[in-house]
Amino acid sequence: MNALQGVAIATTLGLVLPAQAATLLHCGKLIDVSALQVLEAQTVRVEQQKITAVDAGFSDPSAEDSVVDLTS
Repeated sequence: MNALQGVAIATTLGLVLPAQAATLLHCGKLIDVSALQVLEAQTVRVEQQKITAVDAGFSDPSAEDSVVDLTS
């Protein structure tokens, strides 16, 4: 099982992190379908099961956050 499948299973089972915690997806490559570009080294921030931000580079998590490494 890869990390993304683990996140999907946890979400399906209703396992959620505390409200202040975020999940940071460190993506080696991310497709921007609006700009028709492949972006490298991006962080997708998920809070309360919604994407709240996409940032260039790999963001440092806070103590409450979890990180899913999708760089390879």
